[in-house]
Amino acid sequence: MRVLATKEGAQFTEELLSHDAAAHSYEYRIIESPLPLSGYVSKIEVKESRSGSRVVWSSSFNVNAGASDEEIKKTIAGVYRAGLDSLKANFNQ
Repeated sequence: MRVLATKEGAQFTEELLSHDAAAHSYEYRIIESPLPLSGYVSKIEVKESRSGSRVVWSSSFNVNAGASDEEIKKTIAGVYRAGLDSLKANFNQ
C-alpha cells in the first residue's frame, strides 16, 4: 500500500497486486482517489527495444455515473505522460 499526493494536494491510495522482477513488471489498483472512477487496475512493464528499453503503462477502469469518459481518459493520459516524462528525464542521461 502507498499513498501518493499531487502537487495540488490530491491523494491516491494504491495497492500492489503483483510484482514480477524477471518480467520487469508490476500491477496495482487504486483503492481511493478524488477521480470519479472505480475498478482501476494498472500494469507497468519495461520491455527491451532496439534502442534500449520501452515502458508500457496500461490500465482498465470504470467511469462513475455523471462523469465524462473522455475527460477521465484525458486525465489518466496526462498522469501517464507526466510519469513517463519523469522516467525519461531520470534515466536517459
